Formats: sequence, C-alpha cells, structure tokens
Amino acid sequence: VGQIEEIVAAGDPVAKPVRAQARLAAAHIVAESKGVIAELMGAGGASIHFLANPMQRFKRDVDVLSGHVVFDYDTSRELAGALALGCKIPFTSMI
Repeated sequence: VGQIEEIVAAGDPVAKPVRAQARLAAAHIVAESKGVIAELMGAGGASIHFLANPMQRFKRDVDVLSGHVVFDYDTSRELAGALALGCKIPFTSMI
C-alpha cells in the first residue's frame, strides 16, 4: 500500500504488476481471515451460529468477500504470477 501511495503521490500510473501484488495481498488477507474465523466457529459450539452472536456475522462477511473475484485467492495468485513473469493477461483481468 505504501508503494502505491508513493506512486500516486508522484502522479505516476500504478503498473499492473504492482496492482496485482496489492490485489494478491488483499486476497491473502481474506483467505487467512476465512480460515481463522472457521477455526473459531468450529470451537464455538452451536450457539455461535445464532443471529445474536457477532461471530456469525463475521463469517458471513468473510464468505461474501471471498466470493468476489477481486479477493479470489487462486485468481489473484495466477494474475500476479503471470504479470511477474511478463505474460500477457486479458484486458478484463484488471477490472
């Protein structure tokens, strides 16, 4: 994020590989969060799924995030890897 802020502050465009790495970092955070929340949910017992329990909301939120293409870990790794190797990617990949 700091690198992107510096690039933007300088008035320069952010290169695709830099954007892809930021997207990969975000996808990694979502994937790790999903795993941690799943572990907590498994240890919390049945009442953790009640609507009054904030953990069920956290689980729903992270499940929705992980379903978005920007936070899809496999797609983000493939995209970052392709750009790191200098491969061409479809135009729609960075939307």
